[in-house]
Amino acid sequence: NSTDENVQRMVPKKGTDLKYVPMIAFRIEGVAGAENAFAFAVENPTGQDLLILEVLHYLKTKSTVASGVIDIDVGATATTTGATIIDGVAIGSGATNGAVISSQILADSGTNGNEKPHVWNKAGGTSPFLTGKILAAAGTAYVGIITVICAPLEGP
Repeated sequence: NSTDENVQRMVPKKGTDLKYVPMIAFRIEGVAGAENAFAFAVENPTGQDLLILEVLHYLKTKSTVASGVIDIDVGATATTTGATIIDGVAIGSGATNGAVISSQILADSGTNGNEKPHVWNKAGGTSPFLTGKILAAAGTAYVGIITVICAPLEGP
Protein backbone atom coordinates (compact mmCIF):
# COMPACT_ATOMS: atom_id res chain seq x y z
CA ASN A 1 0.00 0.00 0.00
CA SER A 2 1.21 3.46 -0.81
CA THR A 3 1.24 6.27 1.72
CA ASP A 4 -1.51 8.05 -0.24
CA GLU A 5 -3.77 4.99 0.02
CA ASN A 6 -3.14 4.74 3.76
CA VAL A 7 -3.95 8.41 4.27
CA GLN A 8 -7.17 8.05 2.27
CA ARG A 9 -8.23 5.20 4.55
CA MET A 10 -7.78 7.50 7.56
CA VAL A 11 -10.09 10.18 6.16
CA PRO A 12 -13.66 9.54 7.32
CA LYS A 13 -16.32 8.91 4.69
CA LYS A 14 -18.85 11.69 4.16
CA GLY A 15 -21.90 11.40 6.37
CA THR A 16 -20.07 9.71 9.25
CA ASP A 17 -19.51 11.21 12.70
CA LEU A 18 -15.89 10.12 12.71
CA LYS A 19 -13.44 13.01 12.52
CA TYR A 20 -9.67 13.03 12.22
CA VAL A 21 -8.16 14.70 15.30
CA PRO A 22 -4.55 15.85 15.05
CA MET A 23 -2.37 15.31 18.09
CA ILE A 24 -0.70 18.33 19.64
CA ALA A 25 2.54 18.12 21.61
CA PHE A 26 4.08 20.83 23.75
CA ARG A 27 7.59 20.97 25.17
CA ILE A 28 7.95 22.82 28.46
CA GLU A 29 11.19 23.38 30.34
CA GLY A 30 11.02 22.94 34.09
CA VAL A 31 13.53 25.17 35.85
CA ALA A 32 15.32 25.15 39.19
CA GLY A 33 13.70 26.71 42.23
CA ALA A 34 13.30 26.72 45.97
CA GLU A 35 11.10 24.22 47.80
CA ASN A 36 7.43 25.09 47.05
CA ALA A 37 8.41 27.10 43.94
CA PHE A 38 6.90 26.37 40.55
CA ALA A 39 9.29 24.86 38.01
CA PHE A 40 6.74 25.83 35.36
CA ALA A 41 3.23 27.22 35.03
CA VAL A 42 1.79 27.39 31.51
CA GLU A 43 -1.61 28.63 30.40
CA ASN A 44 -3.20 26.64 27.58
CA PRO A 45 -1.97 28.55 24.50
CA THR A 46 -4.39 27.16 21.90
CA GLY A 47 -7.67 28.95 22.50
CA GLN A 48 -9.46 25.59 22.70
CA ASP A 49 -9.99 22.92 25.34
CA LEU A 50 -7.49 20.06 25.13
CA LEU A 51 -7.50 16.51 26.42
CA ILE A 52 -4.09 15.72 27.92
CA LEU A 53 -3.42 12.11 26.95
CA GLU A 54 0.05 11.77 28.44
CA VAL A 55 2.72 13.82 30.18
CA LEU A 56 6.36 12.75 29.98
CA HIS A 57 8.99 14.12 32.36
CA TYR A 58 12.62 13.84 31.25
CA LEU A 59 15.15 14.66 33.97
CA LYS A 60 17.83 16.55 32.08
CA THR A 61 19.71 17.78 35.17
CA LYS A 62 18.95 16.58 38.68
CA SER A 63 18.98 18.92 41.65
CA THR A 64 22.09 19.26 43.79
CA VAL A 65 19.84 18.91 46.86
CA ALA A 66 18.55 15.50 47.99
CA SER A 67 14.87 14.52 48.24
CA GLY A 68 13.31 17.05 45.83
CA VAL A 69 10.25 15.98 43.86
CA ILE A 70 7.89 17.59 41.36
CA ASP A 71 4.09 17.35 41.13
CA ILE A 72 2.30 18.07 37.84
CA ASP A 73 -1.39 18.90 37.38
CA VAL A 74 -3.92 21.21 35.73
CA GLY A 75 -5.51 23.98 37.75
CA ALA A 76 -7.37 27.27 37.85
CA THR A 77 -4.33 29.54 38.29
CA ALA A 78 -0.57 29.61 37.73
CA THR A 79 -0.18 28.88 41.46
CA THR A 80 -2.62 25.98 41.71
CA THR A 81 -0.98 22.88 43.16
CA GLY A 82 -2.08 19.37 42.30
CA ALA A 83 -0.69 15.91 41.71
CA THR A 84 -3.25 13.92 39.73
CA ILE A 85 -1.18 13.84 36.52
CA ILE A 86 2.23 13.11 38.09
CA ASP A 87 2.87 12.93 41.83
CA GLY A 88 6.30 13.07 43.42
CA VAL A 89 8.71 12.53 40.53
CA ALA A 90 12.22 12.43 42.01
CA ILE A 91 14.36 15.36 40.88
CA GLY A 92 16.81 15.45 43.81
CA SER A 93 20.46 14.44 43.90
CA GLY A 94 19.50 10.79 44.34
CA ALA A 95 17.54 10.79 41.05
CA THR A 96 19.05 9.67 37.75
CA ASN A 97 19.79 12.16 34.99
CA GLY A 98 18.10 10.96 31.81
CA ALA A 99 15.20 9.27 33.63
CA VAL A 100 11.88 9.43 31.78
CA ILE A 101 8.59 9.26 33.70
CA SER A 102 5.16 8.75 32.06
CA SER A 103 1.83 9.86 33.53
CA GLN A 104 0.24 6.76 32.00
CA ILE A 105 2.37 4.17 33.81
CA LEU A 106 1.21 3.24 37.30
CA ALA A 107 4.72 2.78 38.68
CA ASP A 108 5.75 6.23 37.36
CA SER A 109 2.76 8.46 38.09
CA GLY A 110 3.02 8.36 41.89
CA THR A 111 0.52 7.85 44.71
CA ASN A 112 -1.99 10.49 43.57
CA GLY A 113 -1.32 10.25 39.84
CA ASN A 114 -4.39 8.58 38.38
CA GLU A 115 -3.17 7.52 34.89
CA LYS A 116 -6.22 9.16 33.29
CA PRO A 117 -6.54 11.84 30.61
CA HIS A 118 -7.12 15.35 31.98
CA VAL A 119 -8.94 18.32 30.47
CA TRP A 120 -6.69 21.37 29.98
CA ASN A 121 -9.20 24.16 29.47
CA LYS A 122 -8.63 27.18 27.27
CA ALA A 123 -8.12 30.55 29.00
CA GLY A 124 -11.17 31.43 31.08
CA GLY A 125 -12.05 27.77 31.70
CA THR A 126 -11.99 25.80 34.95
CA SER A 127 -8.41 24.48 34.59
CA PRO A 128 -6.47 26.57 32.06
CA PHE A 129 -3.02 26.14 33.68
CA LEU A 130 -0.60 23.22 33.69
CA THR A 131 1.79 23.51 36.64
CA GLY A 132 4.81 21.74 38.02
CA LYS A 133 5.64 22.43 41.66
CA ILE A 134 8.90 21.56 43.43
CA LEU A 135 8.26 19.92 46.81
CA ALA A 136 10.06 18.23 49.74
CA ALA A 137 13.34 20.09 49.08
CA ALA A 138 14.79 22.77 46.82
CA GLY A 139 15.26 21.96 43.14
CA THR A 140 18.66 23.66 42.89
CA ALA A 141 20.17 23.16 39.40
CA TYR A 142 17.12 21.12 38.31
CA VAL A 143 16.22 21.12 34.61
CA GLY A 144 13.35 18.98 33.36
CA ILE A 145 11.87 18.63 29.90
CA ILE A 146 8.12 18.07 30.07
CA THR A 147 6.35 16.81 26.96
CA VAL A 148 2.57 17.18 26.98
CA ILE A 149 0.65 15.12 24.40
CA CYS A 150 -2.88 16.38 23.75
CA ALA A 151 -5.87 16.14 21.46
CA PRO A 152 -8.30 19.01 20.89
CA LEU A 153 -11.78 18.58 22.36
CA GLU A 154 -13.22 21.04 19.87
CA GLY A 155 -12.83 21.15 16.14
CA PRO A 156 -14.36 20.95 12.72
